[in-house]
Amino acid sequence: MAKSDIIQSVRRNRPAFCSAQPEYPPNLPKAEPLPDTERKALFIRMLQSAGGEALELAGNEVDAYLAEHFPIWNGETQRSLSAATPKSELEQTEVAVFEGRVAVAENAAVWIDDRDLPNRLLPFVVQHLILIVREDRLVDDMLEGYRRINLNETGFGVFISGPSKTADIEQSLVYGAHGAVQCTVIIVH
Repeated sequence: MAKSDIIQSVRRNRPAFCSAQPEYPPNLPKAEPLPDTERKALFIRMLQSAGGEALELAGNEVDAYLAEHFPIWNGETQRSLSAATPKSELEQTEVAVFEGRVAVAENAAVWIDDRDLPNRLLPFVVQHLILIVREDRLVDDMLEGYRRINLNETGFGVFISGPSKTADIEQSLVYGAHGAVQCTVIIVH
């Protein structure tokens, strides 16, 4: 059986709930929305507690910031990567920059999806991960975050909150054990 036949068979036989945006229970209480300044302050606080760094920049300052602090980053090189790029080559990537589609204040999780990912592995193997989020994409909680993403628009997406971290039984926290050592979120206003 050809690969295309298998894919078409899976598409024809997937459960009905996969074909539309998920419905959320109507009886979940909606909390009063946070004021914009509190939402942004909560996001920054939660990102710092997760080991990440937050910056606030105007849209026209982002390129200059990247050039000054990450001269090794090259957007053209990042765009030239593909799903076929071998892991060994991806692991040599020091810095990667992605657009965050949604950012959640309660846990500093930023949604990125394959509209901006040349390779799904890239955000997990770089040394420094930079996520750029427009200020108007900050939401209070995960429920609102899920309401803002459309799972039918993408084949892959992930919420990322800070750099990779792990702790052993001696309670020694290590950053970068399984992914990015550093994570910077640039909030664009």
